[in-house]
Amino acid sequence: MLDKNFGSRLGISGYFFKGSDNAELFRTCQALGLSGIDLWPWNFEAQEIPKFSQKLKKSGLELVTFNIPGSVFRLGDALDSDIYSRVLKPLVDSSRELGCFELQMYCATPSVGEKEKGVNELIDAISKLFEMLPDEMAIVLENNLDQRGDDPNRCNPSRSPDALYKVVSNFMSSRISLCFDPANFVAVGVDPLVAFNQIKNLISVVHVKDCIEFKPEEHRDRSEASFLFCDQNFGDFMPTIVGSGSLDWQVLYREVNDHFKNVVNSPSLVIDPFIHVDLLDWWCIESVAAFRQIQAQVAEEPK
Repeated sequence: MLDKNFGSRLGISGYFFKGSDNAELFRTCQALGLSGIDLWPWNFEAQEIPKFSQKLKKSGLELVTFNIPGSVFRLGDALDSDIYSRVLKPLVDSSRELGCFELQMYCATPSVGEKEKGVNELIDAISKLFEMLPDEMAIVLENNLDQRGDDPNRCNPSRSPDALYKVVSNFMSSRISLCFDPANFVAVGVDPLVAFNQIKNLISVVHVKDCIEFKPEEHRDRSEASFLFCDQNFGDFMPTIVGSGSLDWQVLYREVNDHFKNVVNSPSLVIDPFIHVDLLDWWCIESVAAFRQIQAQVAEEPK
């Protein structure tokens, strides 16, 4: 059945709700008219999963993905049965108990210094993980940037749409897909529109955020400058309200909407507030409103 509701469902990442109780996350979703949560382990306590599930059901919200923090494990990190049991299995079990079977993961920098070899290394790492994961669990791999400064050769496949396409298409399986983060592509010097058209048939989640190259002389007094995200190869980027940064969100959303509005199982849209926690409410309110306006403008355009 074709999905006629693409764009109407908008979730939010729980990343920056760390340190707050899950009630705040639920209130934010309800106040902004959001439909789902991109869940992180710190959005709940393991012993509270049944209670969290009840709250989730009562609120009418759905889980989009369950994130495995990069600080805990990245695809390509050392992995054997002992590491899986100690590190990954408790998180996988939590995700399954919550009824979420999509694990969002990040890619470690390969041990080799060439992109093609890095692609093969990532394919091997994913194959190894699939042997350990329960059959119903799927991986959603996000394109990311070199925030750790460990990829001077730019060989991490997650920064290249071409490399990501090779990795995911190698499996030809519904158990692996991509999270498309256009702002992350901007931060590694890749045109997000070009990237989208390379990987669009492999995408299951689209992150909605924006950024601009950080220029200290212009931006040092901006409150958003208190939390920058950076690629060690391309420099610092400052988060902005959606539609006010380097991304032409109207053009990008038009392209995304045209591709997905009549397909089966269209991707989830997730507002991704990569912002200092003190600005979280402001950013979410302004960005959701701005993105809804962009959606309305695209919907009103002549066909």
